Amino acid sequence: MGRLSENSVLNLKNKSHSVTAVIEVPKTGAEGVIIAQGGNIGGWSLYAKGGKLKYCYNLLGIQQFYAESSSPLPTGEHQVRMEFAYAGGGLGKGGTVSLFVDGKKVGEGKVGCHGGYDLLRR
Repeated sequence: MGRLSENSVLNLKNKSHSVTAVIEVPKTGAEGVIIAQGGNIGGWSLYAKGGKLKYCYNLLGIQQFYAESSSPLPTGEHQVRMEFAYAGGGLGKGGTVSLFVDGKKVGEGKVGCHGGYDLLRR
């Protein structure tokens, strides 16, 4: 699938949201992007690297925030989910990312409250 413009997908900025996918993990282990929105100057991605489920929020290419599963994804078909709980209280307040495999929580991380707005004012 090719690139989609930002206006053709849901606007998830400053909102709680979740993404669920069913993936097939080969015997060689999980590796690659499951879903991504944005790019090298900002956005987020749910992916597998080194066999583990991971999430990265890229703040303007200046700072990255990560969440990672505590153990590698096992071989076979699995449901993976990322939930972002927005901290609220205005624009760019960050939040908490939780990772799930087959309904079990396997990792968590924080997205800082900069949201880029303070950085742009400097």
